[in-house]
Amino acid sequence: FQDQIGEDTLVKFMTDGILLAETQSDRMLRRYDTLIIDEAHERSLNIDFLLGYLQQLVKKRRDLKFTVNIRNPETPVASLWVVNLSATPSQDGNAHTTKRLTEGGAYSVDDVTISKDGKWVGFRGLAANRYQRGITSENIYSDLYLLEAATGTIERLTSNAEIGERNLSFSPDSQSLAFSGPDDLTTYGMSNSRVYVRSIADRGKPCTEARTGQMHR
Repeated sequence: FQDQIGEDTLVKFMTDGILLAETQSDRMLRRYDTLIIDEAHERSLNIDFLLGYLQQLVKKRRDLKFTVNIRNPETPVASLWVVNLSATPSQDGNAHTTKRLTEGGAYSVDDVTISKDGKWVGFRGLAANRYQRGITSENIYSDLYLLEAATGTIERLTSNAEIGERNLSFSPDSQSLAFSGPDDLTTYGMSNSRVYVRSIADRGKPCTEARTGQMHR
């Protein structure tokens, strides 16, 4: 980069809300000759409005050096798929057949893990809402799911808004599952993470907090 600043150069750091407020009194933002919108990928209503506003403003202010590089653009909802590598080749010569295991777009699949015997698939379902699926919010607006490979049946293991469960794993014998979560699985808080366990066969039953033996849903 070329150094093009001088003794009179001023750099001002502000939040998206402060910049929005400044547009009310200075709609052309004449006080600035360069704007850098950092972390624009962390989408919010403020950021969305600012990007639209500044894209219009740059057409009016040819001197405004406005560039936005969205490092984490909006992505579509991800589904869980299975690929059959042993399938008989089809007429087009493609031997790989695929099947989507999650439908409807109610959540976006992430953090997939498979039991050792291959009979169970655990995953985290991120919120379909793109604002709740952003980098800063995805962990608290997600729940854990368990899929039985043979039938495609999906069980929702957790159903707690703003509670960040994670790290779903299986026991070596594929009979039990475990995940981590806060002390309270019903209310958002900054409490320490605990380990919760449950037998896979106990479908629909609450999990047990490993340290105390207390049951939680």
